[in-house]
Amino acid sequence: MKILNLFILVLFFSLVSCNEWLNVSPEDQIGEKDLFSNGEGFRNALNGIYKSMAEYELYGRQLSWGLPEAMAQTYDYTWATCRSNDLQFTSNYDWTNSHLEPIIDKTWSLDLLDNLECVHQIIAEKRKIHFQYGKYNIHREIEYYDKKRNLIPCQVVYTSERFYLKAVSEDTGEVRNYRIDRMRKILPGEKIAHLPKLPKPEGFSADIFVPEVYEDVQLRVRRVLLDDMIEQLGNYAHVRLDEKDPEHCILVRARMGISYGLYRWIMKYGASMEVLAPESLRKEVAQRIRAAAAVYYSLSVSLYSAQQKTDSISAVRCGILWNDYACPRSFARVS
Repeated sequence: MKILNLFILVLFFSLVSCNEWLNVSPEDQIGEKDLFSNGEGFRNALNGIYKSMAEYELYGRQLSWGLPEAMAQTYDYTWATCRSNDLQFTSNYDWTNSHLEPIIDKTWSLDLLDNLECVHQIIAEKRKIHFQYGKYNIHREIEYYDKKRNLIPCQVVYTSERFYLKAVSEDTGEVRNYRIDRMRKILPGEKIAHLPKLPKPEGFSADIFVPEVYEDVQLRVRRVLLDDMIEQLGNYAHVRLDEKDPEHCILVRARMGISYGLYRWIMKYGASMEVLAPESLRKEVAQRIRAAAAVYYSLSVSLYSAQQKTDSISAVRCGILWNDYACPRSFARVS
């Protein structure tokens, strides 16, 4: 009887643990429900707002030494010959300038808070969503694109100190991600019967995008990166010392989403991280490293040739100096 009870107890806890494992949340993303469930979540969200305030359009430039200084005409901006110079337009009070107008709109607005409220409302009403989305151009200006997006908004997530909208394309079924502070002219669309369910993560994702496939990945990592591995991989990581070099290296095994984000994540650690398995990932990373090295190959060859030339000249000069020292020319002429 005791054995039977023990077996039932073990089976119960196994099912509970399995259920918890199946419902694990991604380590690097926080859903809005969990985010605002305690004070720490509110503080993290506030950090994201503070980070947004430090961007170029706000106190990173425009509201510190940018537009206010130009409005006060503190400096002479007539030297600025660039046709898109916002400070020169501001000092001339050219408020209707086509370049300056969007900058002012971006600076003196509460896009993030307004957008969050609007997105939450559309999700609550179970409607499609339409908006313009902005991206930087080479002039550090955000250009907004207005194209047809047949999107169903599903969830707001907070990751890397930014708020993102996760939406599903009704045409393809793919999950799309949009920075909420880059959205404007947000409008509700037609009603939908129910919100589609987002796929649950099966492991570590190097970015916010949904990977096509997950695999068991094994890495050899420099031991100094142990904190990084545990903090970034969280519960997905299994770490042990490398038996071949326990003083300097660790072995890391984790379930990871294979994506471009993962390639970049691995390559940013350089020689401090080596992919051991799977072989397909190892080959892919090696191929990308070779491609990156090829970009600098011609430069490295020219530098090597220049160094060889310098070494040759130095060698000749050293030979001349040695000959002068060993056999002075004045002495040779006398003899």
